[in-house]
Amino acid sequence: MRREVLKRIKNGERPKLPSNCNELKNFIEECW
Repeated sequence: MRREVLKRIKNGERPKLPSNCNELKNFIEECW
């Protein structure tokens, strides 16, 4: 999951992010 998202960001694609702000915040904290 994380690798796919990072790969898409590197390729300039827009990653599918959680619509919930708290989920997004947790997602970013976990990945970065």
